[in-house]
Amino acid sequence: MGQAQSTSETSFSECEHPGPIQSDNPMYNGNSNHLVPYHNGLTLQQHIFVNAYIRLPPSLDDNVTLDYIRMSKVMFVMRGLPRSGRRVVVQHIQSLFSDAVVCSTSEYFVKCERYEFDPNKLDEAKIFCQEKAQSACEASTHVVVIDNTNMKKSEMKYYFRLAADTRYVVVLVEPWKFNVEQLVQRCHHAEDIEQLCTQFQHWEPIIPLYFGWFLNEADSHMLKLVGMAYLEECLRVPEFAKDFHSFAHASDIRGMLDYYLMPESCKGRMLHCTSKFCSFGDVPGSFEYTSSKNVLEGCGQCYKLCIVGFVMTPRTFGARVKLDAEELKLWDQESESQLSTSPGVSSGVRHLVHSSTHQNLTVINSMRESPWYPHCHATLVSSEELEQSFQPTKGKGSRAHITLGCAEGIAAVTTGYDLLDVIECEETPDIASRCRTFSLPRGWLRDYGKSRWVLYMCREITVSSLFTGYY
Repeated sequence: MGQAQSTSETSFSECEHPGPIQSDNPMYNGNSNHLVPYHNGLTLQQHIFVNAYIRLPPSLDDNVTLDYIRMSKVMFVMRGLPRSGRRVVVQHIQSLFSDAVVCSTSEYFVKCERYEFDPNKLDEAKIFCQEKAQSACEASTHVVVIDNTNMKKSEMKYYFRLAADTRYVVVLVEPWKFNVEQLVQRCHHAEDIEQLCTQFQHWEPIIPLYFGWFLNEADSHMLKLVGMAYLEECLRVPEFAKDFHSFAHASDIRGMLDYYLMPESCKGRMLHCTSKFCSFGDVPGSFEYTSSKNVLEGCGQCYKLCIVGFVMTPRTFGARVKLDAEELKLWDQESESQLSTSPGVSSGVRHLVHSSTHQNLTVINSMRESPWYPHCHATLVSSEELEQSFQPTKGKGSRAHITLGCAEGIAAVTTGYDLLDVIECEETPDIASRCRTFSLPRGWLRDYGKSRWVLYMCREITVSSLFTGYY
């Protein structure tokens, strides 16, 4: 049995500064170990430590993001060697989200408010942590925090799978922004230094399968409803319905709406717009992208996506996304080689909506408090009226999209190919004279031939999302 120590001493060692803290604040005496209560539940000494040594996620200082997280389901997976300030960040998260559930193997060793570590019970501690996380996720707790060192991906694999199964968005938090020598300076015993150096040798950089903007459960559901409503509106156009029937082989509108499915590889995931396919680091440039300033600052941040139309082909059904200047900084999907291997975008649960030709989006917006997802809130709304444009996106980022469905046996990545094909058509000189265009109550439907149809909306749709990786 390891040496017992109080939990308060353990917490302090996580945030203890390697030397005297210099501060002009009269509340703090640099020669004292006195901890003065300070903002957000942290002490002044902890705040000084955070500012000096820890990279707090910018999202934790953004009110828009904080509000969005409170209406979604987010799993923060902490990473950090001992004495890296990981616990300080966890305390900060707890102060921001009152219902946050923190899951840690260390908690298993706390007996009667004292920390009693036993290396022979590590496996039991891991099971304890996993079971607590599973219970929190199954209860749809808004914020779940996995507070372990998590040096290897294998240590996080269970939690990544749990998040996917329970439809949580994962935000990886690595507060550590200094080198191992500085960590060693904060150790007080030789055995601590030896253990720290051993652990550092096992540290693995983590690169996701892809990065992107992820919608929460309710918004994923609502966007699918809206997409189906627009598709049904298009099916009221005889020319479109005839062409659609030629490849869908459905006898009625219900059968046509059922034509698009989500590929098996995407079922259970929430809708998202991919910004960079990394293949866990196999794609060239993935490490540089992952460690870039824009990505480090953008991870965990809330972004508002703008949907300007829908693309329908015999293979795919996708929502077209127009990225703003800040979102374009995170976009890195221009390479054809990346697109050819990208997993595409996924969907949540399929629920069809059957609307009349003149159904207004405000009717769908009234369903925002979705009975299917009581723990999440939708943000999807229709915005100001757009000017008529048959080329709503150009240049960098014009391929951004959200896959809503695919024909049976078609991979979600195909949506990107179909959108590229449409963009090429849009850029063709005098293309308008060779296309059929139909006016609809909420936009314009254009036929580019070969069963390639595009709906250009008269009102864009905005929906909130969280930028992060899929691990």
